[in-house]
Amino acid sequence: MDRIAEKAVLIGIDSITPELTEKFIDEGTLPNWQSLVEDGVFGEGIPPLPSLTGSNWKTIVTGAYPGTIGVTGCWFHISGTPLDQLVNGFISDFTKAECLWTTAEHHKLKPLIMKYAGALGTAKRPFAVERGIQVEGFASPMWSGNWFEISPCMLYSTKKYRDAVQVQFRKTSDWKNLPESARTPLETIIKVKPKRGEAEIKFNLLIIDSEGDGYDRAVISPSRNAKEAIGYVSVGEWTDWLTERFEGRILQGPPVIAHQVPNSEFRWDYAPEYTRQFKEIEGTFRFKLVELSPDGKRFRLYRSQVFPKSGFTKPDSLAEELVEKFGPFQEHIGPKPIYEGWIDEETFLEEMDYQSRWLGKATDYIFSHYDWHLYFLQWHGPNHAQHTFWGGIDPVSPWYDESKAKKYWNIFRRFYGMADTMTGEITGNIDEDTLIVIVADHGHVPIARGTVFIGNAFVRAGLMSLNKTEKGELIVNWSKTKAVPLGLDHVWVNLKDRDATGIVEAGDEYEEVRDIVINLLYDLEDPKGRHPVSFAFRREDGEALGHYGDRVGDVVFQLVGGYMGSVNTFTEDLNIFPEGLYGESMSDDSRGGHGLTRGPSSEHGYYFPTTRFGLGSIRVPFIMVGPGVKKGYRLKKPIRLVDIAPTISHLLGISAPADSEGTIIGESLI
Repeated sequence: MDRIAEKAVLIGIDSITPELTEKFIDEGTLPNWQSLVEDGVFGEGIPPLPSLTGSNWKTIVTGAYPGTIGVTGCWFHISGTPLDQLVNGFISDFTKAECLWTTAEHHKLKPLIMKYAGALGTAKRPFAVERGIQVEGFASPMWSGNWFEISPCMLYSTKKYRDAVQVQFRKTSDWKNLPESARTPLETIIKVKPKRGEAEIKFNLLIIDSEGDGYDRAVISPSRNAKEAIGYVSVGEWTDWLTERFEGRILQGPPVIAHQVPNSEFRWDYAPEYTRQFKEIEGTFRFKLVELSPDGKRFRLYRSQVFPKSGFTKPDSLAEELVEKFGPFQEHIGPKPIYEGWIDEETFLEEMDYQSRWLGKATDYIFSHYDWHLYFLQWHGPNHAQHTFWGGIDPVSPWYDESKAKKYWNIFRRFYGMADTMTGEITGNIDEDTLIVIVADHGHVPIARGTVFIGNAFVRAGLMSLNKTEKGELIVNWSKTKAVPLGLDHVWVNLKDRDATGIVEAGDEYEEVRDIVINLLYDLEDPKGRHPVSFAFRREDGEALGHYGDRVGDVVFQLVGGYMGSVNTFTEDLNIFPEGLYGESMSDDSRGGHGLTRGPSSEHGYYFPTTRFGLGSIRVPFIMVGPGVKKGYRLKKPIRLVDIAPTISHLLGISAPADSEGTIIGESLI
């Protein structure tokens, strides 16, 4: 095959929508993307079903549908395993289809993976490339779920917040070199603990009144000597980045199995084949003082994710090289801290900005110092931000306030602008023989119609049965459960000879249960007379949608835009449509209060890929520029995400990935 492009750059920006991308390009907010659109093609893309991160980024690099890939969501059930069990779709071992980086290596090209989702596997062979370059590559959006992290981000506060550390201050004693303070300094101890392991780092923390107007500064020191302090911070200030050596048994590795426990978040299991053990390891992190009241009673100190200085790249030496030049790598910047009320909006955006600039500058450096041919990046920041802030811009959202809309539109411009600036860093020094592709995995639509408690509906219909333990915890009574919803949109029948708990006979009874499930889903009706389920289908009927195989439920369903689903939350009254958008599952007043809302204000994953609602859609923007590509052209019909890998392969003069089911995007080519 003839090579049209010498190199290719795939820039994945998670969850951005074509509507907002085009709006911000037209108003001049995204100058780098505007230039690329003028020199290339722009259009819309339709993702496969489901519209989820774990599966869709794999579709982009395999050219295959989820059924072929074997990754049918971020977390999915595998036929024959316990019916409360899901596996982690971000682990590369579960991927059955060949990825484009593997294809490139078959053709003697060198791939470069920069934080691309689902590109890490077992501890013995974590990296996806053999001869290429890789920086991280797990990219799960879940808090405390990263493969390499030593400890997830954390809050230390005088108020009780979920999953945070509550502290109490006392009058100081025995400190040396105390700074001047109009009020008696107050002290406490904070600990940085690894999420899996025995080591911990202790810091002594002091709050002082430096101006005579009340407590206004925090002093953080490894000892009770203020001269050895690693930070003097006022509200809104970060400390410098810290490097600490954790000595003791430290374990790294992803959560592999999630047990879907009723009325609780997942219970995680770690598998030894994905775990690495260290006796000592250096980690980097920083602190920010988010809140300190003059009386010292309200105090919030935020700590970023603790991430290692080494071990997360191939070659191994690249990690310390990049950290030395561009600062510590921070992998996770998710919305949990703002949902829980740990941080404010500005802190959330600052972490996004740091990560995007690091990725851009590190990429530009690698481009000029290492040999490479095919580049892959996935930046998850906009997905977190849209979940968090969408309700502030969309008039259909119950969180929309016209008086604050300008503020939230400017926030959107900031994080879309971060993606544009990062793109400028990545593409600024590449030559005209390089193909550039920018795409998302899915879009977003606002939550505006409420939460559908699917689990309650199944119990009401007699499809599920629940018992209470002596501690009052809910458990599934499998001896009386015929079908159970798992994940976002799958329903599994409790089938004899397949499932260890099976009670449903294969054949007529199995089909009868599936009919009952489908009819139940279609018959759901909210208090306003609306039906939240857009469609439901049997596993075998999903083949036409690329959604099939033993990793797909016996029944799959999708919701109408604007609804959110809950499959494992149950209430005493079994109400299917509780009051409030989140229902009783998120009624805890200790959550939220420092951002737009205490949970997502927009969603994806529940909806058919062509869904449009409010200002959003599940469709994605597509930009391509370079050799063999039309200039200044607007595509007349949408592309499919399965078409991207074969199109890049065609322009590079190599075969498409072995399992590709897409076609070349002919309309975009000269």
